[in-house]
Amino acid sequence: PLGSTAIEVRAAQRAFRLALAAPDAPSASALEPAIAERRAGRFAEARARVQAVLDARAHPAEDGVRAAATSLLARVHLDAGARDEAVSAFRAAIALHRARGELSAEAHDRFALAWALSRVDRVDEAEAEIAEILPRLDAYPDGAAEAPYYLALASRRRGDVRNALRWLRLAESRADALGNDVLGDQIREELAPGVLRD
Repeated sequence: PLGSTAIEVRAAQRAFRLALAAPDAPSASALEPAIAERRAGRFAEARARVQAVLDARAHPAEDGVRAAATSLLARVHLDAGARDEAVSAFRAAIALHRARGELSAEAHDRFALAWALSRVDRVDEAEAEIAEILPRLDAYPDGAAEAPYYLALASRRRGDVRNALRWLRLAESRADALGNDVLGDQIREELAPGVLRD
């Protein structure tokens, strides 16, 4: 219902309880102009808009907005080629997501950070980012399917084709089991003849 802060579902015959926090309504609307600027390739304008959102939300009650804005800022930095700033912003966003218990958002930012680190041959750091979240991904099956994909990209960057293939095959089987066609297609692109060789 409008104005609610949480939705709670209880199973009648089991000791099962699920509480879903309502999304921070201001985050989507406050960040829309920055998202539009990013899509248009106007990264300086996007950064300025995200920074304005961050500057206006210093209260801990708005940490959800801060987490989303920091995550967007990291992606804007990455798109603009400012890798060091992107790494710093991703790490800040990850800390905010983790403190809020936002596993899927944390996973997506860790995967993006791992990709960015791999691209500049900081493969050990990339793998460490993924290793940090792996034990918790049982609670997020899509993340458990994506993690080996990003480990494969890191292995490939390292030149370890055999390990990359192993990770890609694991990611493919998990994506197929979930019916995640988008991830499955990305994996099949990596497995295409001539892309990786065993």
